[in-house]
Amino acid sequence: MKKLIFNVKKFINIAETYKISFNTFIILFFSICFIRNFLEGLLEYPKIIRANIDIKITLMQIGCLFNLEWITLFLYIIIIIYLLTKTNIIAIFKITLLFFCIIIIVPIIDFFIYYPDGCKIDYLYTLKDYLNALFYFFIPFVDVKVCTGIRIEVFISVILLFFYILIKTQNILKSILSIILLYFLAISSMAFPVFILLIFYPFNANLFDTYVNNFFFTPSFFDSFLNKFSIMIFILLIPALLIIYKVHFKNKKFITLIKNLFSLDSIIIFIIVFSGFISSYGLFNLFFNIFNIIFIYFLFFIASVLNLYFQKIQNKNIKIILFVLLLLFSLCISFNHLLISLFFLSLTYIY
Repeated sequence: MKKLIFNVKKFINIAETYKISFNTFIILFFSICFIRNFLEGLLEYPKIIRANIDIKITLMQIGCLFNLEWITLFLYIIIIIYLLTKTNIIAIFKITLLFFCIIIIVPIIDFFIYYPDGCKIDYLYTLKDYLNALFYFFIPFVDVKVCTGIRIEVFISVILLFFYILIKTQNILKSILSIILLYFLAISSMAFPVFILLIFYPFNANLFDTYVNNFFFTPSFFDSFLNKFSIMIFILLIPALLIIYKVHFKNKKFITLIKNLFSLDSIIIFIIVFSGFISSYGLFNLFFNIFNIIFIYFLFFIASVLNLYFQKIQNKNIKIILFVLLLLFSLCISFNHLLISLFFLSLTYIY
């Protein structure tokens, strides 16, 4: 047993300290996401590579929405591990990336279990289904409207996290807390439409499911479910990015980040991106929907983060990931917005 523990600790040390460049890390991360998304379309029901007959909607779903979810989940797992172990956050990123490959097994498992049709992977849209999944997710033969591959994926993940936290902290309570948090995070991600709107439950208790349905599927200023859903996930992503940034760069640069919210360059970038936004829809009805107010606020934040590069207080690699994030956010809104953002950001690169 001692030899086994020694070997496990040795493996963990290797997994936390291997050398990898920032660009390689990003490429590997999105490659894992792409492989999962590709296999899901190929092997799961209805067995089509594209998510929709409309290529634009396919790009929105596979290129934007799914990747936003993976990024958000990945970062919150990082945060859970950091808070419980206080391990160097870069080391956590490295070992988490290795085990992130687990997401690829889902469509492969489902292909054999549900052969030849595959399993339809979808969100849980009712509070009853969400609670049912929370309480019965690991109980065999209980239908929780989640594919078996995902249930196995989550089971493997919580077991691995339990032993990792136990080995790092020698604290059984922290290990138990870690799997409770991961379990809750995983189930909630499958019921994002419900989970995101739970804050409004006290005001719509009797008709909450109807409220969720109307919120996401009733035409509005953002008339696409994908647009609304992507923006709501971004709202969850922003706090995670802030926490990761503060942990890694400490208070000094975090304060600088906040100050940059009000810098001239940030305002200029914000105006450029905002112009692309309003060009897609026009000035009318601009503030008639709460989504617009939320969107404008977070665009301002992302623009200020991007400004860190132009202020030259960060290394050159930060430009790449923030550029990608800003374009992902643009794609959440419209293709016109994406193209205009690309044009103006290209000008800033030349400048």
